Amino acid sequence: MATLLKISTGPNHNADPQREWNVTVKKSFRVIITAYDAYGNVDTSYNKIVNIYADDGKGNYPYQIGSAQALNGQATVWCNPLTIIYGTNPFRYIIARDIDGLQSLSIRIAVYFYVYGSIEFHTNCDGTLSYGAQTACVPNGLPPNSIFVALPSTGLCNKSIYIPTSSTGTFKKSQILDVGPWRTNDPYWNTGNYGIYRADIDISDGLATQLGIPYGCNGSTPWGGAYVLWRFS
Repeated sequence: MATLLKISTGPNHNADPQREWNVTVKKSFRVIITAYDAYGNVDTSYNKIVNIYADDGKGNYPYQIGSAQALNGQATVWCNPLTIIYGTNPFRYIIARDIDGLQSLSIRIAVYFYVYGSIEFHTNCDGTLSYGAQTACVPNGLPPNSIFVALPSTGLCNKSIYIPTSSTGTFKKSQILDVGPWRTNDPYWNTGNYGIYRADIDISDGLATQLGIPYGCNGSTPWGGAYVLWRFS
């Protein structure tokens, strides 16, 4: 009998700032199972069905997202996408359990969202102030080149997210200092309903510069933005 199931997952964002296993919401992902014997060798006699579960983020009993027959001690499972994480905790647990329930193991994963980010300008292209005048979290406004993001829900002021640069893949940590773009009551991390609008996160012009996202003004018309990964920190 196998003494240990080892579980890993992917594809991952290799530069995750906390070196967490991670997945992207709404994208299927691979789970790799390996059974080891008491001596640390692959247990080639292990040929059981292994089911994969995810916790629902609310402390309820995990739900099944995949299944595979292990052969010669190994199995690869392409799992159904996660759609929701419930709240601002970025982590979920993935559980592998063989069909007779004798072997079980879990790993913690970080959950990312892949959305279009629009640019929030300090000074709009028509010369009026945007976040220079105020934000939902800073009534007196912020100085030029401030580093922050906006998400479309209230109650998130000063919480932090991680967002990677487009040039190096390294991650920046940034605070939520505004509500937007455009919407104030759309916590899509609870529902999975994103990608419906043109943008699901606002990125300040100062942060966009750090991330390597191009932007600017064509006369009085703003332009710029990019698809980005982000997760709560």
